[in-house]
Amino acid sequence: AKTEIEPQDFLLIGRLVADRRRFEEGIELLYAYRRILVRWMYPRLRNVEDCADVAQEVYISVARMCPFRQGSFTKALFFTIAERRVTDFQRRKHALKRRAQEDAVPLENAAGLPAAPDSVTGNVMALEKIQQTLS
Repeated sequence: AKTEIEPQDFLLIGRLVADRRRFEEGIELLYAYRRILVRWMYPRLRNVEDCADVAQEVYISVARMCPFRQGSFTKALFFTIAERRVTDFQRRKHALKRRAQEDAVPLENAAGLPAAPDSVTGNVMALEKIQQTLS
């Protein structure tokens, strides 16, 4: 599993944190919590890229809420926010899947034809219906 700090993480923290001291504290927190967060999230999301995306959302939320200080409060805050972000991510993902399934139309119905029959008798019945509608 990939848990190293990536260049975009440094840029993100640099944008969120104005002064150098807070920037350095933010980098330390990234090193301290990134591996732990990804390991905690992986069984829930089962995809390293999704874990990295959610971890980035967590960093943004923590950076906006409080100054970077390493300690038990910050760790608890990271995991509380991570739990909520994982839940939100899973909801969004399931909603997208559900929407895609609802939007999918079977080929027979899209062409205005009856659904595919399961047997030869069904084929004959379907052909008879088509002949009746054409006559």
